[in-house]
Amino acid sequence: MKISLVRTRGFQRGREIGFPTINFESGPVPKSIEYGVYRGRLFVGGEVFDGVIHYGPPRTFGIETPTLEVHLFGFDPRADIEPGAKADVEFFEKLRGIEKFDSPQELGRQLARDVATARRIHESK
Repeated sequence: MKISLVRTRGFQRGREIGFPTINFESGPVPKSIEYGVYRGRLFVGGEVFDGVIHYGPPRTFGIETPTLEVHLFGFDPRADIEPGAKADVEFFEKLRGIEKFDSPQELGRQLARDVATARRIHESK
């Protein structure tokens, strides 16, 4: 499923654990998309970037409000759009549900596994 979203400014938590993300407003996400981590794609200015999407509350950081963040496979400055700009995000298969980890480092280890899984799937398609 592909949706249009508006870029927002994040808290830089992903960057701190080695997984920088591009954050988007989560309000317009259809109810049919469950909270979770997904293989996904970002469309910005005619360019296409593959990555992993987190949609849901970042409970590891004590937050219950849902966020939508995209971590790209390799940083590309063409995808780093300004807050307020629009982009399309496409959701593919769900990799796992949302979890609360005991530490940001534990979350980082799981994100490394998520990225490896998503990359394998991308490469097989």
